[in-house]
Amino acid sequence: MQVWKDKLRIIGVGCMVTGGVWTTLTLVGSMKEAIVSSYAVLKKTKLNKKLGILALRTEQDIPMNYVGVGVVLVAVALCFFLHQLFGQTGLVQYPGLYWTIIAVMSVVCLVLGFLAAVISAYIAGLIGSSNSPLSGIAIMVILSISLVLSAMVSSVLGSGVAMLAMAAITVLLGALISGTAVISLDNLQDLKAGQIVGATPWKQQVMLIVGLIVSGFCMGPILNVLFEAYGIGDVFPREGMDPSQALAAPKAALMAGLARSVFDLSLDWTLMSVGAGIAIVFIAIDVVLKRTTTWSIPILAVAVGIYMPLEITVPILIGGLIAHMSSRQIRKQKKALGARYEAVEQKASQRGLLTASGIVAGEALIGILIAVLIVFFPSVRDAISAISIDSTVKTILGLGLFLFLCHYLLRVAGSTKEK
Repeated sequence: MQVWKDKLRIIGVGCMVTGGVWTTLTLVGSMKEAIVSSYAVLKKTKLNKKLGILALRTEQDIPMNYVGVGVVLVAVALCFFLHQLFGQTGLVQYPGLYWTIIAVMSVVCLVLGFLAAVISAYIAGLIGSSNSPLSGIAIMVILSISLVLSAMVSSVLGSGVAMLAMAAITVLLGALISGTAVISLDNLQDLKAGQIVGATPWKQQVMLIVGLIVSGFCMGPILNVLFEAYGIGDVFPREGMDPSQALAAPKAALMAGLARSVFDLSLDWTLMSVGAGIAIVFIAIDVVLKRTTTWSIPILAVAVGIYMPLEITVPILIGGLIAHMSSRQIRKQKKALGARYEAVEQKASQRGLLTASGIVAGEALIGILIAVLIVFFPSVRDAISAISIDSTVKTILGLGLFLFLCHYLLRVAGSTKEK
């Protein structure tokens, strides 16, 4: 475990950074075409409006002038947010540098937010929301902000607590920009589905804004309850809590560690270079495979596999094997199914995906319910803490439940029945 923490994790970071850069570069041409075509559509819409030609109901978006006002409001809110963040650091005693940093970081955040949103939206329209390279986007954002901010403040703040504060600010800004990528991804997925069923875009967009506001008010309290109940990473709200029950949040730890290592100059560039080299090798293999076969090796998946601990990657591997075996079961019946084969295969795959998603969502909801009981009902927390089960019994029960779920998923995803 120590080898993973000290060595493999840094190699994984180097692999992710290189993979994120490569993924972005591969999307540049497509993004350019998408932006140009979107601009052409806007010009056509304006021209039609001048000529009195009404747009179809299914092509009516929120007017661009409203969008422009929204961008201005977001920029003002961002400047105020940065003012509040940097106002708590030692930079306030350097007024010129202080306001320059706020101006520069505002521009950097807006540009990175735009790029992150465009990449996510493009991926959502192309292949759906489940395959977006969000990890690569987040790492590139964190690294970009870290390098820009470090270059601006290192000569003034030097090292120590002040620089760690800069790392914390970087993580907050990275979370903010990564949020734009996630929101863009989800919104475009919804709009894409709406287009298929003939929805009115502007009505969808209004309700998406409402949903964003509601979820923003809900997310903070829920995360706080989870923190109070379990702890997150290696940070706990009180003494005596069980570290094994903490929410690991490995990707959040990756982002925090990356930002901190840039500001305290502790980043092991040798291991980072090894990770970059591994990424280059797998990128080359992936390019060759895509040109010669139907196989591929996504570099970000490789990087996540290197970075994540075994307790996370092994279940992912087993899930992949279950999906492969269920797919093989259906392929064996291809002749018997005849013309129905593709439809049956697609429905079986959807059943497996929905079942697995339901299990994950159910576990998350029960985890939140238990967290509420622990935080707001001390007697329940004490009763749960008093429960003592032998480790062997827990292992047997956990393994039995895991094997049952694997068997159930294999049956669901490998069945050719229509219902």
